[in-house]
Formats: sequence, structure tokens, C-alpha cells
Amino acid sequence: MSGLKRYYSDLPKKRKCPKCEKTVRTTVRYKWGWFSCLVSCTLCSIGCCCSAWMPFFAPDAQDAFLHCPDCGHLFGAHIKLDICVD
Repeated sequence: MSGLKRYYSDLPKKRKCPKCEKTVRTTVRYKWGWFSCLVSCTLCSIGCCCSAWMPFFAPDAQDAFLHCPDCGHLFGAHIKLDICVD
């Protein structure tokens, strides 16, 4: 994800969109990432296999992507665990 602005919080922010030129409050879309997989594997390894699916649906364990609500432009992301090396 090189070139993508990194945020330290997954809370909505007030930003001016470079695409539609409006000042908007960003919308947050959550997607599972490496941290969700790590939590799921940890739950399985300690014997909680029935709960291993939960990190894939819990926003606190997912990566957050901040978008413009009007045009959908991606402002940046809050990645919980990034194992890729640039």
C-alpha cells in the first residue's frame, strides 16, 4: 500500500476531497487484514476455535479505509498490522 496516507485512528475525519473539491466528514469502511488473521489464529491456538470467526466481523480487529462519502475517493487507511515491506 505504498503511496496511501496512513492514519493513526479509524475515526472519521473532516477533510477536503481533492476529487470532488468538497469539505466532507470521511466515511469509514472496514476490511479484514493481517491483524484479523493473527487474532483468529491465536484464538484457534488457545482452544477457542468456535470464536475464531469473530475477528473477521469485529471492526476493532479490521483495517479501516477512509473514503469521501460523496464521490468515494480513498483518503487513506488505518492498517492494524502491515507485514509488507516496501
